[in-house]
Amino acid sequence: MTAPLPRTPPLRLPISITPARSPSSIYTITTLFTAYAASLDISLDFQSFATELATLPDRYAPPHGEILLAHDAAGVAVGCIALRPLPLPADHSPREKPLYGELKRLYVVPAGRGLGIGKMLVEKALGVAVEKGYAEVRLDTLPHMWAARRLYESVGFGRVEAYHGTLVEGLIFMGKRLGGEEAGDEGRGRKGPTLEGEGK
Repeated sequence: MTAPLPRTPPLRLPISITPARSPSSIYTITTLFTAYAASLDISLDFQSFATELATLPDRYAPPHGEILLAHDAAGVAVGCIALRPLPLPADHSPREKPLYGELKRLYVVPAGRGLGIGKMLVEKALGVAVEKGYAEVRLDTLPHMWAARRLYESVGFGRVEAYHGTLVEGLIFMGKRLGGEEAGDEGRGRKGPTLEGEGK
């Protein structure tokens, strides 16, 4: 059974990253998501975060979504990230696949920070997005999260226009095209999908 959080550092390398699909893995993800929310300086109540936890994996479920779980060599859960589809336009074909994915809930436990686990999770999630046929992946991040922004920029994310309405002042929106083109759409008139009332 997957351990929910590391008990004592240091972690045992190497790190493995796998989909979280079993009941025990979803329980672990619930624990990690809760720790992620507690690490922020804002409340996620406006996102109906309690409902998200209670209904996992919901929008993160295959075929268009995925939750990834990182473990150390001892099988201790040390981080997570989630991928979900952004809504299709209202005039889309019923058979059309989502073109835009969104990364959410990137979190690494304190004992695992500074080891590159966050970057490993992002790169693995991008690979999953490619496998699922997404043309672009987007995300949002808080303005004071400089380390997270540098991480995203290091794997090719650039600033994009806001793709949802938000209650969080200064929220930064980023995107990465998955076809080899340069990320970012500022000044290009490319707006993509829009969500209402979401954020972080």
